[in-house]
Amino acid sequence: MNDMGIFELRMSGGGPLRLALFTDLHYNGEAPLSAALTNFFMRRNVRRLEPDLVAVLGDTAIVPDNRKRTRAFVNTMDGMGVPWTAVLGNHEGEHERDLPRREVIEYYQESERFLGNAELPGVTGSGNQAIAVINEEGKAAQLLYFLDSGGGRRGHGHIQPDQLDWLARAASKYPDTPGVVFFHVPIQQYQDALEAWEKGEAQLLHGASHEKICPGGTRAQGGALLERARALGIWAIVCGHDHYNSFDILWRGMRYVYAQGSGYSFRVYGIPLHRVRGCTALDIFPDGRVEVGQWFNL
Repeated sequence: MNDMGIFELRMSGGGPLRLALFTDLHYNGEAPLSAALTNFFMRRNVRRLEPDLVAVLGDTAIVPDNRKRTRAFVNTMDGMGVPWTAVLGNHEGEHERDLPRREVIEYYQESERFLGNAELPGVTGSGNQAIAVINEEGKAAQLLYFLDSGGGRRGHGHIQPDQLDWLARAASKYPDTPGVVFFHVPIQQYQDALEAWEKGEAQLLHGASHEKICPGGTRAQGGALLERARALGIWAIVCGHDHYNSFDILWRGMRYVYAQGSGYSFRVYGIPLHRVRGCTALDIFPDGRVEVGQWFNL
């Protein structure tokens, strides 16, 4: 990690670097079978995908007094044997007995394989980090930015201006490198992208919309993120939070992506789970090309 909170992950073997995304695991302590199913399919997907990096986009251990569940989550991630990172969701730190959000990341940092920051000076939140994917020629192929979109006792949050300033500073370390931003709670413009597709004005690349979008922040706050992202060469934003949405929509030069929901807790119901549970994979090639795909559990 450098002084900007950026980690580097180097390609090897001449092929793509694969990132496997999971989200909304919802370990809640009320249904042991659901946690066992979640872990079973996560491990199976890691075995079949053989990723070089695993990322979890929030809402992991949500039971009150979540220390034990958070520790178990870290042990699960360690057992996969690959580097991993994570951002916080809206549920981390929401109960009085919960670990504070910063301490959740500090628990994650006890893993030798975890790539992440509990705190960056002058930057709101915990779990803000960037990972530069470096090809065998020593050039950055993609920048992967992970941002804390807020939550806890304050409810749904949004990305703050100082986080966008950090995003620009991080990008300046690798000029002209394309990138992707990952966070938990979608911005208002996900709804705009969906409506544009329904009107035939945007392209659905994969996935579907199975539930109402539940965004955080204001339209102006989402617009500020998009404006900064476009200026930095960021071509996609990726979120979790909505348990059944899985679409990847290209609209006005930006891809609005939902990571595939991965948890089997009581909070995911109403739609046959085989239609939505799984993970999302990004294959990052040495020349900077990226392929995004869905993987279903069943």
